[in-house]
Amino acid sequence: MPNQLLQHILYFTTLAKHEVDTNYDLICAFLGATTFRLRACGLTVFLDAWFKRPTLQEDYLSVDDIHEADYIFISHAHFDHLPGADIIAKRTGAIVIGNCEAINILRKAGVPDAQLMAVQGGERIPLFSQDIRNKANEGKIELRPTPPGAPALPHPRYAAISVDVWPSLHCLMPEGHPEYLDSGTVYTGAAHPYVCTFDVNYGMKHGLLKIDQLLPEDEKNDGILSFVDYIKDRKINLFSDHDGGQLMYNIHISEGNTILWNAHLGGYEGIIRDLVPKPRLAIIGIAGRANYNGRPFDGSAAQFATKLVNWLDQPSQVVWCLHDKRSMAIETSPYVVAGIPVLLTPAVPNDSPNAKYNGIKPSVTILHKGHRKSPGFRPFPVDTIWERDITIPMRDGILLRGDVFRPTNSKGLPALIAFSPYGKSGDEGRAGVPVEKLSGYESFEAPDPAEWTQHGYAVVNVTTRGIQGSEGHHKWHGKAEARDGYDTIEYIAQLPWSDGHTALAGNSWLATNQWFIAAEQPPHLTCILPLEGLSDVYRETLCRDGVPYLPFWSFLGNNLFSNNEREDVISMINKYPLMNDYWEDKRAKANLITVPAYVLASMSTGLHTVGSTRCFEDIPHEKKWLRMNATQEWHDLYRDDTNADLKKFLDFYMKGAENGWEMTPKSPIENVPFNNWPIPETQHRTLWLSHNGALEAAQESVVPGKISYQSDAPALQEDDDPEFVEFSYTFTEKSTMIGPARAVLYMSCSDHDDMDVFVILRKADKDGNILRNYNIPIQDLVGVNDQKDVALINTLQYVGPTGVLRASHRALDPNLSKPHWPAHDHTKETKLQSSEVVKLEIGIWPSAIQFEAGEKLILRVAGHQMTLAEFEPLRGGFKTGNIGRHYLHLDSDNYPSRITVPLVEI
Repeated sequence: MPNQLLQHILYFTTLAKHEVDTNYDLICAFLGATTFRLRACGLTVFLDAWFKRPTLQEDYLSVDDIHEADYIFISHAHFDHLPGADIIAKRTGAIVIGNCEAINILRKAGVPDAQLMAVQGGERIPLFSQDIRNKANEGKIELRPTPPGAPALPHPRYAAISVDVWPSLHCLMPEGHPEYLDSGTVYTGAAHPYVCTFDVNYGMKHGLLKIDQLLPEDEKNDGILSFVDYIKDRKINLFSDHDGGQLMYNIHISEGNTILWNAHLGGYEGIIRDLVPKPRLAIIGIAGRANYNGRPFDGSAAQFATKLVNWLDQPSQVVWCLHDKRSMAIETSPYVVAGIPVLLTPAVPNDSPNAKYNGIKPSVTILHKGHRKSPGFRPFPVDTIWERDITIPMRDGILLRGDVFRPTNSKGLPALIAFSPYGKSGDEGRAGVPVEKLSGYESFEAPDPAEWTQHGYAVVNVTTRGIQGSEGHHKWHGKAEARDGYDTIEYIAQLPWSDGHTALAGNSWLATNQWFIAAEQPPHLTCILPLEGLSDVYRETLCRDGVPYLPFWSFLGNNLFSNNEREDVISMINKYPLMNDYWEDKRAKANLITVPAYVLASMSTGLHTVGSTRCFEDIPHEKKWLRMNATQEWHDLYRDDTNADLKKFLDFYMKGAENGWEMTPKSPIENVPFNNWPIPETQHRTLWLSHNGALEAAQESVVPGKISYQSDAPALQEDDDPEFVEFSYTFTEKSTMIGPARAVLYMSCSDHDDMDVFVILRKADKDGNILRNYNIPIQDLVGVNDQKDVALINTLQYVGPTGVLRASHRALDPNLSKPHWPAHDHTKETKLQSSEVVKLEIGIWPSAIQFEAGEKLILRVAGHQMTLAEFEPLRGGFKTGNIGRHYLHLDSDNYPSRITVPLVEI
């Protein structure tokens, strides 16, 4: 099987149980034009058989390589549908089903009558394996009644599948405009009767098939000359001037589950509307002007295609074919998760300037040693093959696009896969990483091919569903995206250059989807490297502890580029603000991960910390490592020491290197080696909030009282927003806080029936100055010479760990809560009564902060987020549901407000 074919196989999941109560997988391979091969229920069926082609026509599979077929369906008798059927039928004994024109041509070519079945539409035909047909001929099984002397036919109950044949229509080729395939301006209004009554058959006989006589010699290029030679040899290349009557096939795979194949853009509305059962998958040809009930359709091919899809009750999948080099699948059925319809929204189109997308350009290029993308970029240290825009088939027929970078003259390579919604290659993004450090071919937040090809790895950058050149609608994490990742891994693992070992690697989204993909347990996934990724869309970020965090996710959604639609999580959280099965689908099941994992976490991110630590804790085996880094994730990804560490892990699991990796400490925090997380030696110290502004180590020292802040004051997230209350504790000895903290606050509000409460822990020096941490060394920041020049955004400056809770979501979830981490239920709201004092248990994200004697721990409580905004355009965009004043009650007996902090001796 040639490599081209491997890139055109469409895998579909089991449609249903067959009548003998066995699950069958359907494999549908696209072989060019309208030719497909189906393998289902033990049968091999070809849809058309155009394998004898002009010499310059791309050939996905040679007719000489076909040695297995049970049936061949012929849509009509033209040159791009029939040639090859005779050879396959004679070689394999396959039965050919087609119109009288096609059958007569095949009979004259020597195909035995017993293998020819002429139809005109309106027939239901049971399809049998050749073994069953042989047994029928030998009288070994029950036969169906036939006229005396007729060939034996098996009883229909032995049928593997069946097919309904229906009359259909060939598209029309309007005079003067045969090149238009989808024009809503040319294909409008009435057409001249000459053009549409004699339609394509007249044009075929007196036009296309006489192209040698009609075209001037200087207009005959190599492709036309190749076609002329092809049509002259009618004894080898069998076809007719006349289509013989277009046919449409509805193939029954199992009860109620069918595949419809209609190889041209035409049809009878009544037949299609009344088709029973409606197909789960429809394969439809696109060409010329649509033929609507025998008359030209007034509109574009896209408009007619929309009608077809609706007449068919929107199949789960539609595959368009004929004049493209491949078939293109689109999603038409509603996206539903656990019975909940998912809202979609148009994505920012690919031609947006910010998309930096230059189209689908399949090619293979050698990037020679020393090659630079542009002056100043990192050169490639070894000759590298760049395969651009390969197609990666999903189980539902959608094709994703990917770029492969691999060292030349190498086979048996392990693959690092970056599964990204940000584009494939050359989407430059760096934080404190100099230009000369990267090749410019890396996908955003993904490994650099120039780094890894020199170490004997292939790097595969894949755009996720619905992004740029990948088909379908974009899915926002969860099981749907995970299945695409599974299919991608299994496809990459069987490519000729692969040794079958694959790893997922990347930051942020490229880390998050690893939790979900690995939980699906793809057989060829060897290990994962989630380098900072959230794990629960609702609880951790989008609606963290009940408070919607919309600005960032709207910003991110507007940086996902596609000509299709994307999942609209903003509309979904507005419609479904409480936890349900849709949101549960977006919580990774890390307890199902079985492969080794190299997990990265940093304390500075406002998005990923809890996802990284939670999944590390939940992975149920010991082949896992958690590294806590002190810098921002993009900066960390390309550090030399990071690459060395990743390489040691990968070489151990992907190549079997005996390098001692398994002796690596399980949870190093920057340069401090710990053996586990949470750190077993952690001592939890409780500090009590006192009305005098102190965090008291002794509960009896608390000064009782009540303190308040204005909860709805505007906030810009620039570390100087007003309206908060503050408490401090001074360390008397060197102390290190590592891990999650927990606040228990007793609060009330007389102005509203709910409260959004935010807490943060800050560090102050001995003089009381509030400190910030720089996430990237200042010397690595381009254009920054002084601390004051570092932008006030969370990417670059970390102010401290935070917690948040909407009071109406205060009920705990006992199944998800841990001794020092409160997880909330979120399935119901419990509103506040005016001035009612309620107990709020708030988890504060993990941190790693060292205090010298005399330095201070500061707790702040407010009605607004106190971190810096992730990016400058988001300042002031975070809106809460707060109204009026919030009151914090401090009484060691009745309202023991407190925090518990994790301290570790180093």
